[in-house]
Amino acid sequence: MVDDSKKDKKKEPLACIEEKLDSVNSAIGDIRNSVSGLDARLSTIEQSVHNIGDLVKQEVNREVARSLKGVRDDVSLLERKMDEMQTRMNAVEQQKKQADLDLRSVMLRNFVTENEERLYDEVSDLFSEKLEVFVTIDSVERYKAFGEHSGMVKVVVGSEEDKVDILKAKRKLMDIP
Repeated sequence: MVDDSKKDKKKEPLACIEEKLDSVNSAIGDIRNSVSGLDARLSTIEQSVHNIGDLVKQEVNREVARSLKGVRDDVSLLERKMDEMQTRMNAVEQQKKQADLDLRSVMLRNFVTENEERLYDEVSDLFSEKLEVFVTIDSVERYKAFGEHSGMVKVVVGSEEDKVDILKAKRKLMDIP
C-alpha cells in the first residue's frame, strides 16, 4: 500500500496544477470574452465618433453656406450701390463739363457767312479784326436756320475770361454797318 500512497501523492500536485491550469484557462477565456466585448464597444464608439464627426461637418458646412450667402448678398448689394454711384458721378461729371462749356460759350445770332467750311476762320476774323479781342477758340458750331433767320453759331472759347472780353467788346459791332 505504500506504493499506492506514493502514486496518490504524486497525483495530488499534478491534479492541483491541472486544476490551477483549468482555472487560468478559464480566466484567460473570461479575459478574451471581456476583450472581445471591449473590442465590440470600441468599434461602436469609433462608429459613433465617426457619425458625430459627419454630423458636425454637415452642420459646419450649412453654417458656412449661410454665412457665404449673406456675404454674397452683401457684396451684390454693394456692387449695385457702387454702380449707381458711378452712374450718378458720371452724370454729375457730364453736367459739370456741360456747365463749363456753357460758361465758355458765346452765341452769335444771324451770323452770315459766304462759305460754311470757313466758319471757324470767319468767327476768328470777327473776334480779332472787328472786336479787337484775341481769344482762343475751342470750337465753332452752326445751328440750323429756321425760317428767315440765317441761324446761330455757338462758339466755345478757351476760358471764361475770353468770354467776358468778347462780351465787353460786342458794342463795337453796333458801329459796324
